[in-house]
Amino acid sequence: MGALTTEPVAGKLKRWTPVLLLMTGLCLIPGVNRSFAAQIGAAVAGGYDSNAVLSAEETSSGFARYRLWGTHPFLQSNKRLSGSGVIQGSYQDFFDVSDNYRITAGADLRWHLNNKRLIPTLMGDVVVYRNRELPEDDVNAVMLGTRLEWLATARLTIGGYQSFSWRDNAAAASDGGGTGTGTGGAGGFGPRSRRGRNATDHINVTTVDDEPGVLSQTRVESKWFIWPSLTADVSLGHNRMFSEEAGAEYKENGLIVAAHFEPTEKWAFTFQTAYWDMEYDLDDYQEDTVIADLWASRYIDKWELFAMARWLDKEASSTFDTYQQTVIECGISRKF
Repeated sequence: MGALTTEPVAGKLKRWTPVLLLMTGLCLIPGVNRSFAAQIGAAVAGGYDSNAVLSAEETSSGFARYRLWGTHPFLQSNKRLSGSGVIQGSYQDFFDVSDNYRITAGADLRWHLNNKRLIPTLMGDVVVYRNRELPEDDVNAVMLGTRLEWLATARLTIGGYQSFSWRDNAAAASDGGGTGTGTGGAGGFGPRSRRGRNATDHINVTTVDDEPGVLSQTRVESKWFIWPSLTADVSLGHNRMFSEEAGAEYKENGLIVAAHFEPTEKWAFTFQTAYWDMEYDLDDYQEDTVIADLWASRYIDKWELFAMARWLDKEASSTFDTYQQTVIECGISRKF
């Protein structure tokens, strides 16, 4: 798949990433455009991870997590168009293993058609992820994509999206997306793993340094408005990694089911479960992963008290990559 991941593009990715982060960050500074108000937020959390390195060795550790973000809406006076930009950074400090951090900046542009019943969206973001415990998972990525939402009925919204992410390290386990639990960051768009790394019972075919790749992500989504306080989401996902390094190429299919309950304006609960089936193109390597997440939030003015729990179970062709993980995290955030 060399047409998608040429070496010149991969070589320039490291130079593009800081520039795009800076450009997006400048757009979010209130002084750049005082006609639009930016919103700033901060969060501090602590927790316990039973398997911080996501391996059969199951190294557990407590951790602290710090997060800052800023959002900036634009085109607010336009009835047909709207958009927003966001920049955020998170730092996770493990007590018994090394730390990791993630910086991301992105923006989206939405069209409101058919009396806002049809909303196509263009979106993009830039991600920098660094992991001192697992430096082979360091990655810079640039993503571009489209999303479509259709209000089919008063109780049903149907949609989906397609995105392409250019990554300078196709073999990286994760870019730290999703809930960010674990130094490998299982979750997000799928439980990507470090297949066969440090394993003694399976051939290691993902040791090429900084081999570039393109990650294609496809979703078909539905949201059901059961009650005013209860919604349910069902999504089908398909991911495909293209790379000039055959050992890094894979495809995965997933099913995600979630429920969101807000009994009052001060409380919110979310439960999500997902199943992912991953298959690498080389060596018939496979993984099956089940993830269950639970979030709870209590809102007090501009403050939020939150707690989350995750359970993950992975079965892989390599015993080194077969493991379980349990994460518990509690914290507080505030918007300014």
